[in-house]
Amino acid sequence: MSRIKAVFAKLKEEGRKGLIPFVTGGDPDPGQTVAMLHALANAGSDVIELGVPFSDPMADGPVIQRSSERALEKGVTSRKILDYVAEFRQTNQHTPIVLMGYANPIERMGVEKYVTEAKKAGVDGVLVVDYPPEESLEFSKYLRAAELDPIFLLAPTSSDERIEKVARAASGYVYYVSLKGVTGAQNLNAAEVSSKLPTIRKFTDVPVGVGFGIRDAESACRVAQSADAVVIGSALIQFLEAGSPQEAAALAGKFIAPIRAALDAQFGMKQLPKEILSKGKCMSWFDKIIPPRISSKTPGDAAKKSVPEGIWAKCKSCDAVLYQNDLVSNAMVCPSCTYHMRIGSRERLNLLFDNDERVEIGREVLPMDTLKFKDSKSYTARLNEAKEATGETDALVVQKGVMNGIEVVIACFEFEFMGGQWALSWANVFVAACRRRLTPMCRLSALQLLAAHACRKVWVR
Repeated sequence: MSRIKAVFAKLKEEGRKGLIPFVTGGDPDPGQTVAMLHALANAGSDVIELGVPFSDPMADGPVIQRSSERALEKGVTSRKILDYVAEFRQTNQHTPIVLMGYANPIERMGVEKYVTEAKKAGVDGVLVVDYPPEESLEFSKYLRAAELDPIFLLAPTSSDERIEKVARAASGYVYYVSLKGVTGAQNLNAAEVSSKLPTIRKFTDVPVGVGFGIRDAESACRVAQSADAVVIGSALIQFLEAGSPQEAAALAGKFIAPIRAALDAQFGMKQLPKEILSKGKCMSWFDKIIPPRISSKTPGDAAKKSVPEGIWAKCKSCDAVLYQNDLVSNAMVCPSCTYHMRIGSRERLNLLFDNDERVEIGREVLPMDTLKFKDSKSYTARLNEAKEATGETDALVVQKGVMNGIEVVIACFEFEFMGGQWALSWANVFVAACRRRLTPMCRLSALQLLAAHACRKVWVR
């Protein structure tokens, strides 16, 4: 089963709707493209359409045309688009990528070679605007042989005959263009979309994604009443266009997150897996740390005066005098009273996860001095001091990995980072963590700190 099919199967099982953003590769900043893909995935995108810039994008309106022009001016080619996907795949193996573009760049590279390189890079599907089914037999053959999904367009004017042809050729999903015209048009009629989709479904059980005219959470939810997924492109690119190119990744996540939240609020999961609903899933993180690592022996203090300062440590809770090396090997937990001494967030995460194979979430979200707060120092100055002291970008470090054989997302506070926890970015990072957890339905979601010094529990949500 392809990644795209797996995603839609899971969405159907959970009663949720798919969210498919479109961005043009290399715009607004080629250096931000991979980070932008990660931000979109972290914000809850189910599939990402990555536009291949082309000089004559005939189906696109002025917004995406400008986007293609900017990317071409910066030297972005089909080869570079594939390189972006390959880099993205180094740390994200679950979010499907669909290349969307036109036939000319494909034929210039060579149809067979293009498919081979796309497969190698980690592409999951290809949508070629000017390749109708009857003119893409060879291309579709190569795609299917490489286990990539050929995706086709349908329009309000498509006849039953045309729908049947597309249904026979398509896999992954069908892209239904919700209105006549080019991308970016704003005369969306959700009722018309709803009336057309049953006709499409008579010919295929492939999921139907609807695009063109969707601009925000409200229009996305209206279309999702009848569609399996919503595709949003021009509005996202306009949002990026209005901001700084260097902040493209953060802006992309900021745009998509509320749409994801609105879709999930209206089309929530039908049910959670039985193992999550069963009792006994609230577990203490001590189960991971204490047995068998923690010794019950309390080191004596007879020799403490004859060794250099720094070799001994005193427990702040029970006043036990502890040998520093023993304390470190014991995860900075007092063996006498199990008091948890303060350690860095990354040290804590290293103790919790089974191995080093994990993905960091939300690091591209940067704190901003929105309120221009100032006491003895400006907020920006305090942030810079904290960054320099800790090497972190904010007070919350979020990683996805495996703990005790279970896939988890853990959010851990870095209490040495003073200041960042009051920034809006903290909330954005935490939302990104929750979204990432929901997408693969991780069984455990967050590490809660009940006090500045102690990590106490991991909860199922």
